[in-house]
Amino acid sequence: MGSVLAALLPTTAGISWLLSSSVKAALLLAASWLGAALLRRGTAAARHQIWALGVAGALLLPLLCRALPSLPLWLGPPTIGAGSSLLATAVFVTGGRTTSAGPAWPAWSSGLAVAWAAGALLVSLRFLRGHLAARRLSRAAQPAHAEAWLSARREAAASLAIAGEVGLGRSEAIGSPMTIGVLRPRVLLPAAADGWSPQRLRAVLMHELGHVRRHDTLIQLLAQVGCALYWWNPLAWLAAARLRIEREHACDDLVLGAGIRPSSYAADLLEVARCISPDEAAHAGAVCMVDLSWTEARLRRILDSTAPRGPLGARFRLAARGATLAFAVTLACTSAPLEVSPAAAPPSRAVALRTPLGRPLAPAEFVPAAEGEERKQVDEYVRAPRGSLSVGAPSVRDSGVTHAVRSPASAADRTLDLVAKEVESHMGDLKQCYERRLLVHPELSGMVVMHWNITATGEVSEMCVTEDTLGDAAVIACVNKLVEDSWFPPARGWVDVSFPFVFTAAP
Repeated sequence: MGSVLAALLPTTAGISWLLSSSVKAALLLAASWLGAALLRRGTAAARHQIWALGVAGALLLPLLCRALPSLPLWLGPPTIGAGSSLLATAVFVTGGRTTSAGPAWPAWSSGLAVAWAAGALLVSLRFLRGHLAARRLSRAAQPAHAEAWLSARREAAASLAIAGEVGLGRSEAIGSPMTIGVLRPRVLLPAAADGWSPQRLRAVLMHELGHVRRHDTLIQLLAQVGCALYWWNPLAWLAAARLRIEREHACDDLVLGAGIRPSSYAADLLEVARCISPDEAAHAGAVCMVDLSWTEARLRRILDSTAPRGPLGARFRLAARGATLAFAVTLACTSAPLEVSPAAAPPSRAVALRTPLGRPLAPAEFVPAAEGEERKQVDEYVRAPRGSLSVGAPSVRDSGVTHAVRSPASAADRTLDLVAKEVESHMGDLKQCYERRLLVHPELSGMVVMHWNITATGEVSEMCVTEDTLGDAAVIACVNKLVEDSWFPPARGWVDVSFPFVFTAAP
């Protein structure tokens, strides 16, 4: 997986995937911000749930964008006329060793990938340092044996209906109670807790066990991964900050809901805050009870008798999760509308793709066919005229292989542009497939003509190979997958497409 990402990210296709995922993740986080704002008079647990789902969805979006088919949003959807037959000009794929001095991908895309990776690495190292420090604290902590501590833990666990025993430790290196660990969370209390009353011990442990019950350590880890992945996006940092605030409010509500008086609990919280120093206020790898930066606002909310503190309902959880999943899948499957104007159409459909063997693979790009040797390859494999399109009774034919866009563009030209752009978006995988086969058969070259039908939903049916001078089953399977993964404009009837793929091994 790491090698695949390393090869993909420096390419135009990789950068496009990363930017698209980042923009969609920003939209999802913005929706979470809006949802939390609409619930500003609701419970803290509800707002925390909205932010947590937004972060989880943002982390899943890159995988969803890669795995799910891309379905363009059509405003006034273009369709292909009934009884259409499309014969596209050839797509050339050139692979193998070459003496080209420069990389095949644009310099800006490589630089952007390096900048993104460097930022993600720095943020990850910062969080990793905090997690290692928290782990050392947990290992150095002494197991709790005092009966008062164990009794308070049993009462708190029973009040919160927590099954199983949560580890409890005592540490002289901390000033604030904290919960550490994702798989096996453990609660640490400072040495000052030796002098706490049983009521304060119960309130503090109920707060910390509330984090265990709510899986706040796992949610904090996900938020940190989101900050590392989208380190440049302020919405990712806003989500992490709001999650920290709302989780403490939600655990305070659990404590007050267990019958502890707000004034008594506020006094306990204030006493804990007085015992910590600013450098101990938070650890990246732990969920701390007190954060000095917003303790005053938290105390005011604890003493506010009008603040809603009810538990999170099952219906709300189900509705929020369903809405987030539906929105994330919709964003992942949505691509930008394809431009059909003549200016946006590429000037040629006969192309050569160059990527030196042994370098990170660049995506396929449609470039005009050159003169000289490449034109000879065109004449040899395509046997001009190659490239015609007929829609219904009228027909349009080109005399050459380099398909020039007519102005004004006809419906046939626009259809050809839409189909070719969709094929182009998947050419990076085909290029990599051909490069792998060249490692086994360095002289592998030839042409594969793929024929398929476009249905009324834009999907592909009745796909077959009508011509094969390549003779390599693995590459043909890759061509099949390229066509199967494509989504074309819906047809108003049967539409036949013939698309030649020419593979040439570079000397």
